[in-house]
Amino acid sequence: MDPFDNKILFLPMIEDLHWSLIVVVNPGLVANNFDADTPDVPYQGNGFDGGTFVCRYAYSLYVMRQQQFTWADALEKPAFTSLITNGPAFQFDMSDMARIRGELALLIDRLTNRRDG
Repeated sequence: MDPFDNKILFLPMIEDLHWSLIVVVNPGLVANNFDADTPDVPYQGNGFDGGTFVCRYAYSLYVMRQQQFTWADALEKPAFTSLITNGPAFQFDMSDMARIRGELALLIDRLTNRRDG
């Protein structure tokens, strides 16, 4: 698989117990000098939900995968970042983390049972 043929790439990273998520949209179109953009998204407010936030960010972007935008849209800032910042998929905060942790645990259990069948 050529990663440059994908519409979106999710690259989860962990360093010193800190989770981060790098997301590359249309990697085949990204020029070497294109500036990275950091939208205003919900942030972790404790020392243990980093992985949960990374999973929720990935899910939110997955939900947005069919949203249409052009290269010109990507260059128009802050309008492009507001697609994420103000989008319904990113309307969550620390108060949602206990529920999201529970949903992830249930998903992992179901996938494990399915695999072990």
